[in-house]
Amino acid sequence: RKETHNSKTMKRRQPQQDAIGARRGTSTTTASSPSLIARCCIRALTPAAAVFVLYITVRVLTVVLKNGHPLADKITGALPPAAGASVRGGSVGTGKARLIRKELLNKGPLDLWDALLEGAQKEAVAAEASGRPLVAVEVGVHSPLHCVHAAQVGFQTHCFEPSPKSYKRMVEGKGGVNEQPPDIKARLVPHQEAAGPESGKILPFHSTGGTGDHIGEYDMWRMEKRNVPVEGESALDKKKRGEIIEVPTMRLDDFIQNDVKGGEVHILKVDTQGFEPSIFSGLTDSVRSHSIRYIIFEFWPRGMDLMADTKDMCSGHKILDMLIEAGYELYALGIESHPKAPLYGGADLKREGAKRPLDKGTEAYCRWFFDIERQYPSKEGEEYKFGYWSDFVAVAPGVTLPDKVKKM
Repeated sequence: RKETHNSKTMKRRQPQQDAIGARRGTSTTTASSPSLIARCCIRALTPAAAVFVLYITVRVLTVVLKNGHPLADKITGALPPAAGASVRGGSVGTGKARLIRKELLNKGPLDLWDALLEGAQKEAVAAEASGRPLVAVEVGVHSPLHCVHAAQVGFQTHCFEPSPKSYKRMVEGKGGVNEQPPDIKARLVPHQEAAGPESGKILPFHSTGGTGDHIGEYDMWRMEKRNVPVEGESALDKKKRGEIIEVPTMRLDDFIQNDVKGGEVHILKVDTQGFEPSIFSGLTDSVRSHSIRYIIFEFWPRGMDLMADTKDMCSGHKILDMLIEAGYELYALGIESHPKAPLYGGADLKREGAKRPLDKGTEAYCRWFFDIERQYPSKEGEEYKFGYWSDFVAVAPGVTLPDKVKKM
């Protein structure tokens, strides 16, 4: 019935179209007319064919957007922001290839921690007076300096450190919790626990009291899962190897829900020598609900792969995906390395760090850290396996960086 109706309609319209064509000096039946060809093609499509064409179009667009094709920027740039997306400086808060920003590319995590705290000092003082304090959380506390500074600025500050030696230094050492005046000490809450994927568990912990303390029985220098003496081991190597102890765990989602009563987490800093993916797996609720304004965390691909038993797979990029999918905006910070690295400090490291692929997706960004190792191999007899690392600051939707950070 539909075909018969269309046929009759075309017969009624044809004389009128021929007359119009005659007045314009053209023929409406000329096969070279692009508009006529297009109209004929559209009319010739059956419903099934139309669905097929739509399906192919969607598939092509999906591949273009997903794989970072040059057309992707033109397509996404013409689209309005998705619901819940944040727009700052022309960057839409959805789409993995667009979310790693470069404005803080040469900044360090500790300077940023201080600036983010000081930028909200007036708010922190007012919040404390109202009974709804702003909260700062540091996970992995080698020195008490940064936790104490947060409390001095006016934040209720929680400091997580499972290492017995580091915890004692944080509480009893010079400049530690116990040396603070009563008003500052009242804002400091030390936790001798390891943040992890679950609460109430026990994990092995490599304890020396130094900056290399970490979860698990791993030899970080050799990038191996072991903690046994090796033949000819020096006294210094034995000291570095430390001892394995057991430490309790706390899931940060549980902590935020149960311990941050009436407050708001302004900032969280995580530096745990490669254990970050496990910590973030216990932080999913808080990330999805945007319960934390700023998250500073170390991004060490080699260490993350070692901890997750995913050698050379760059599994750490999943942290970035998790944050991006929740709407957080990611700012890459400066690149760092060990003093024994072939590329260490100075202009060379800074120059190479500026080449990181910020717009190629999270896995490409992660793998760049492996590529730089291949570009700068170790000298013969001095094999360096520690790799390179950086940090990120993740900014929640609707939150902006304070002027103090922008002026750094």
